[in-house]
Amino acid sequence: MVITLEFADPDRIAGKAACNRYNGPLRVEAGSLRIGPLVTTRMACPEPLMAAESRFLAELEAATRLSRDNSALLLHGAGSAPPSRFEPFTPP
Repeated sequence: MVITLEFADPDRIAGKAACNRYNGPLRVEAGSLRIGPLVTTRMACPEPLMAAESRFLAELEAATRLSRDNSALLLHGAGSAPPSRFEPFTPP
Protein backbone atom coordinates (compact mmCIF):
# COMPACT_ATOMS: atom_id res chain seq x y z
CA MET A 1 0.00 0.00 0.00
CA VAL A 2 1.36 3.40 -0.99
CA ILE A 3 0.06 6.63 0.54
CA THR A 4 1.45 9.88 -0.83
CA LEU A 5 1.42 13.52 0.22
CA GLU A 6 2.43 16.20 -2.27
CA PHE A 7 2.60 19.95 -1.79
CA ALA A 8 0.91 20.73 -5.10
CA ASP A 9 1.01 24.53 -4.60
CA PRO A 10 1.94 26.73 -1.63
CA ASP A 11 -1.66 26.50 -0.43
CA ARG A 12 -2.74 23.01 -1.62
CA ILE A 13 -1.93 19.39 -0.92
CA ALA A 14 -2.72 16.35 -3.03
CA GLY A 15 -1.87 12.68 -3.16
CA LYS A 16 -3.06 9.10 -3.01
CA ALA A 17 -4.67 7.75 0.17
CA ALA A 18 -4.39 3.94 -0.07
CA CYS A 19 -7.20 3.70 -2.67
CA ASN A 20 -8.39 7.12 -3.82
CA ARG A 21 -6.75 10.37 -4.89
CA TYR A 22 -7.33 13.40 -2.67
CA ASN A 23 -6.61 17.13 -2.62
CA GLY A 24 -7.49 20.16 -0.57
CA PRO A 25 -6.36 23.46 0.90
CA LEU A 26 -3.37 23.94 3.20
CA ARG A 27 -3.10 27.11 5.27
CA VAL A 28 -1.71 28.53 8.48
CA GLU A 29 -4.17 30.40 10.70
CA ALA A 30 -3.23 31.94 14.04
CA GLY A 31 0.04 29.97 14.02
CA SER A 32 -1.70 26.62 13.54
CA LEU A 33 -1.76 24.40 10.47
CA ARG A 34 -5.15 23.81 8.84
CA ILE A 35 -5.68 21.12 6.19
CA GLY A 36 -8.96 20.57 4.43
CA PRO A 37 -11.67 20.03 3.80
CA LEU A 38 -10.25 17.32 1.59
CA VAL A 39 -12.00 15.95 -1.48
CA THR A 40 -11.42 12.44 -2.81
CA THR A 41 -12.28 10.29 -5.76
CA ARG A 42 -14.93 7.66 -4.98
CA MET A 43 -13.42 4.29 -5.94
CA ALA A 44 -14.20 1.28 -3.77
CA CYS A 45 -11.35 -0.95 -2.62
CA PRO A 46 -11.03 -3.90 -0.23
CA GLU A 47 -11.95 -3.01 3.36
CA PRO A 48 -8.39 -2.99 4.76
CA LEU A 49 -7.41 -0.31 2.23
CA MET A 50 -10.56 1.72 2.86
CA ALA A 51 -9.94 1.60 6.64
CA ALA A 52 -6.32 2.75 6.19
CA GLU A 53 -7.49 5.51 3.88
CA SER A 54 -10.12 6.76 6.33
CA ARG A 55 -7.59 6.80 9.17
CA PHE A 56 -5.00 8.64 7.06
CA LEU A 57 -7.43 11.32 5.84
CA ALA A 58 -8.75 11.89 9.37
CA GLU A 59 -5.20 12.30 10.73
CA LEU A 60 -4.31 14.64 7.87
CA GLU A 61 -7.30 16.91 8.54
CA ALA A 62 -6.58 16.82 12.31
CA ALA A 63 -2.93 17.89 11.89
CA THR A 64 -2.05 21.18 13.59
CA ARG A 65 1.68 21.31 12.92
CA LEU A 66 4.38 19.98 10.57
CA SER A 67 7.98 19.25 11.47
CA ARG A 68 10.93 17.33 10.03
CA ASP A 69 13.07 14.51 11.34
CA ASN A 70 15.99 14.30 8.92
CA SER A 71 14.29 13.54 5.58
CA ALA A 72 10.95 12.49 7.14
CA LEU A 73 7.93 14.78 7.44
CA LEU A 74 6.03 14.58 10.73
CA LEU A 75 2.37 15.55 11.07
CA HIS A 76 1.40 16.46 14.62
CA GLY A 77 -2.21 16.41 15.84
CA ALA A 78 -3.69 18.46 18.67
CA GLY A 79 -3.51 15.58 21.17
CA SER A 80 -0.54 13.82 22.73
CA ALA A 81 -0.47 10.95 20.21
CA PRO A 82 2.82 10.40 18.38
CA PRO A 83 3.03 12.25 15.05
CA SER A 84 2.34 10.55 11.72
CA ARG A 85 5.64 10.00 9.90
CA PHE A 86 6.12 10.25 6.13
CA GLU A 87 9.29 9.01 4.47
CA PRO A 88 10.37 10.23 1.01
CA PHE A 89 9.36 7.87 -1.77
CA THR A 90 11.00 7.56 -5.16
CA PRO A 91 9.18 5.27 -7.60
CA PRO A 92 11.34 2.46 -9.01
